[in-house]
Amino acid sequence: QNLIGKGIVKGYQDGTFKPERQISRSEFATLIYNALSRDGKLDSSIGVFGDVSNHWAKNAVQTLAGNRILKGSEDGTFKPDRNITRAEAATMIYMAENLSPVQNTFQEATVVSVTDGDTIKVSIAGVQHTVRMIGMDTPETVHPSKPVEPFGPEASAFTKSNLTGRKVYLQKDVSDTDRYGRLLRYVWTYRPSSNEPGVEEIRTGMFNAVLLINGFARVSTHTPDVKYADLFIKLSRYA
Repeated sequence: QNLIGKGIVKGYQDGTFKPERQISRSEFATLIYNALSRDGKLDSSIGVFGDVSNHWAKNAVQTLAGNRILKGSEDGTFKPDRNITRAEAATMIYMAENLSPVQNTFQEATVVSVTDGDTIKVSIAGVQHTVRMIGMDTPETVHPSKPVEPFGPEASAFTKSNLTGRKVYLQKDVSDTDRYGRLLRYVWTYRPSSNEPGVEEIRTGMFNAVLLINGFARVSTHTPDVKYADLFIKLSRYA
């Protein structure tokens, strides 16, 4: 009753709590989210899991992922309705208790619009730039001399639904711009813990990788921007 009064725990629509019922991963994530949000401990950045885009707990799950409190599966999904294990619950509590500031130098930006699956327009300190996500290609939809390619509209829609209006963090490889003046970047939906993110952070937070894992892009790397080339090949196998 104390937790209900604080808004951390909620019951079902029929007015019951069902205390003996097992708890799902999404339900437990929501408890942690409610507790941390109440204390103002969460950063507003969010991660991306393909299987929670229409789930009732989307905001809680994605925000905790963006704050490195929970992790998904190797295939880029979270499996929100699966019952949580004691080990998973303990890990989530530990990560929440030890939440610490991130330390990296990726450039913060806000997505103004989406051109197609792999190209976006962002605002950096009030100045607009076009960003081409690197290491991968999505099918063409707006090329001046090519027809719309299969699955191009789907890739564009996926990027629009996940990035439009969002705060993102831009990671440079070696090149700064291409011949069209577009910034060449890895686009992160949350600020990683360091300048050398781990594989789990890349799977859940780097949108270039998310596009590959969800089958909306193919690997396409060009020297000298090959920092994640080998990993991208491995991640594309999950598509």
